[in-house]
Amino acid sequence: MTNKTHNKRLKLWLSVLIGVILISGGSISFAQADTSVLSDDGLLTLQGIVRKVSVENNSFLVKISKGKRLQIVFSSQTETIGLPSPAILKKGERVKVWYNHTGKENRAVKVELLPVLGC
Repeated sequence: MTNKTHNKRLKLWLSVLIGVILISGGSISFAQADTSVLSDDGLLTLQGIVRKVSVENNSFLVKISKGKRLQIVFSSQTETIGLPSPAILKKGERVKVWYNHTGKENRAVKVELLPVLGC
């Protein structure tokens, strides 16, 4: 193989590598999007298990998948199904959340307490 052919292959390889890095960098920055689904009304939705509730911060932490957790902020305007307020959620409960991602926060629009699965 000549030097010219080697240089062409090296440039092609580097171009592919840079492309892969750029593409994966984009998907890493949107890591939350791969665990959430866009609903018909334009809200992001997720289902998961409550890991922690902070009444003081009006927030709860949801485990969405192995190793992935998402902090959700709620307010008195947050609609609920199956419970009077997100503030009474307990660790281990299953929830479905409709939310908006605004700035650095994931603001709950609606929270549904899901039935317990089991035998």
